[in-house]
Amino acid sequence: MEKVMVRRRQVKRVALRVLADGTVLVTAPPGMAIGPVLSRHAAWIAEKRARLDDLYAGHEAEEHCLLFDGRPCTLVAGNCCVYDAPSQQVEYTTLAALNRALRKWLRADLAERLERHAPRLGVTCGRVTIRMQRTRWGSCSAQGNLNFNLRLMALPAELRDYVVIHELAHRKIPNHSGKYWRFLEGFVPDARRAEEDLKRYWVRIERNAVWSAVRDL
Repeated sequence: MEKVMVRRRQVKRVALRVLADGTVLVTAPPGMAIGPVLSRHAAWIAEKRARLDDLYAGHEAEEHCLLFDGRPCTLVAGNCCVYDAPSQQVEYTTLAALNRALRKWLRADLAERLERHAPRLGVTCGRVTIRMQRTRWGSCSAQGNLNFNLRLMALPAELRDYVVIHELAHRKIPNHSGKYWRFLEGFVPDARRAEEDLKRYWVRIERNAVWSAVRDL
């Protein structure tokens, strides 16, 4: 079985998870044989991978493009980092410079969205940070600080809007209870559809060579 990553932890039971790129993440106690575990769960793993492949279907050609603002953009070597929307090209010098540019662009984008949406929800926020994360789009701390994933720059504007509103809503209700979803849907009626769209984009980003290279810097 290809794409298997094993983490040894002091746990009582083995845990399996299929990541968006198809990798099987196995968390197991030291010394436990992994082969039999994978064999027992082969059908479940195949089903999960098939579901992920379905979400990715039709986007294979964009693997070596930069997914940016919801569209696959061609990377062009140049003297600076510039996004040209009409041609769907991003000029860049190095991956490190591209990483810095993505952070700069996202910070400006988030500032505008937070300024626009926080008053609508009747909330304020504290410090805003940007990180490259593997498991979530954003988070809101008990102190009101917001953290956003750099990968938001891969999303179309309407989904970046949704993630910002989603996190701001946690300033009112710090959980995902029914009360939270009702509050959120008062501002984003199609929040459930947005969540499904985010799952699709997550798979596309995880399988994107450029975003993977930026992540691994």
